[in-house]
Amino acid sequence: MGEFVHELTGGLQEARDRLDQARADEDAYGVEVWQARLDSLERLAVQHGVPLPDHT
Repeated sequence: MGEFVHELTGGLQEARDRLDQARADEDAYGVEVWQARLDSLERLAVQHGVPLPDHT
């Protein structure tokens, strides 16, 4: 399960970073895509009891 958690938390961080960049670029499509990806990964984390890392 360690690899799963590692991949999931890495995916969450990537989605957050790309979402932040899309927002900074005022890329509405990118915001929509990365927000959906982030929402999906967060649901997956909750379903499997993986704590969500803080976003600063």
